Amino acid sequence: KATAGYNMYINDRQFQVKGPADRYSRLRYPDTTFSTRMSLTVGSEDFELIHAKGETDDGTIIWSPRRKFLWSGDLWIWNVPNCGNPQKVQRYPMEWSAALKSMADFGAEVLFPGH
Repeated sequence: KATAGYNMYINDRQFQVKGPADRYSRLRYPDTTFSTRMSLTVGSEDFELIHAKGETDDGTIIWSPRRKFLWSGDLWIWNVPNCGNPQKVQRYPMEWSAALKSMADFGAEVLFPGH
């Protein structure tokens, strides 16, 4: 919320698209947040949500221990590491490296990359 105006300005400039001025005020913000880890059960499936920094400071790794599935979000994308973008804040290369190492330690059988 605090940086919505700045983000709107940067996104308009980077993507050369001008959206409605109130587009960020219309977002629904999360009901539940976490800062390091959170366990979540959906039906009979257990998931671990792990905070990680990389391309952004709000990355989330999702791990399914029973199925050995790992969702990497923006931490694993086609151009890893994307450690800089002149339009956005500097990335977190050291934390990103640690996140990649921690993902490898899970021993996932299936990886679902994001971006």
